[in-house]
Amino acid sequence: KKFHSQEGVDVGMLHVIAMAITGVYCEAYGTEEFQDELALALEQNENVSMPAIRTLCLVGCNLTDDNIIKDVCLGSILAHGNCTITAIDLRENYFGNETAWNLAESLVGNGTLITLNLTGIQLPVQVLRGQKGKKSLDLSGEVYDVDTIVIAGLIRDNMYLSSLVLGKNHIGKEGARVLGEALLENGTIESLSLTGLRLPIQVLRGEEGKGSLKLSGFLRDVDTIVIGTLLETNVYLTSLDLSDNEF
Repeated sequence: KKFHSQEGVDVGMLHVIAMAITGVYCEAYGTEEFQDELALALEQNENVSMPAIRTLCLVGCNLTDDNIIKDVCLGSILAHGNCTITAIDLRENYFGNETAWNLAESLVGNGTLITLNLTGIQLPVQVLRGQKGKKSLDLSGEVYDVDTIVIAGLIRDNMYLSSLVLGKNHIGKEGARVLGEALLENGTIESLSLTGLRLPIQVLRGEEGKGSLKLSGFLRDVDTIVIGTLLETNVYLTSLDLSDNEF
């Protein structure tokens, strides 16, 4: 917690952290122009030599979306080709979905980050992206919308994963929506479990040409949001039984 003062977050210290990670000095340090200056410097210099900082731990620093996106400039740093960070821990802060979207977009071209911890569950970034070739993954636990937004962004182009379990979670409508949209683009994931009942993704998407489907059990609202999103492309299903569920 050394990065914030009694008045709140020490923005100047966050700028120092960003400059230390990138090895880039910005004259706009301590001002609102800092983000633009650092982002421009990174964009114009693809060969900038970043110090070999592997772990970034900012646990319990009272960080908001603006602090992470504009002051630490984490998205811009992760998007740079010479980023050396392999592990990030942002637990116990005050950011929301805006930060999650920013990180998800930045990680599209990042090949170095291995783990990302936003809320307590450690996301295996390279596994989710498909770099490790794993076919099944169980991330049951304290998964929230911010985690799900990052997960969705990473699995879109995963050509290996066939089974994903996100049980015992706290995923809401936004997380379920982006997860469903990601599964529309991913062609390899066959099953998803959010509440205990396995959702047959390829059947729901219409790839197996089934005309009827029964999904009775422990479905919740989040399951139905994913189901509804996947059915948008299904031209075969004519009968769907969702009786005896909890939504």
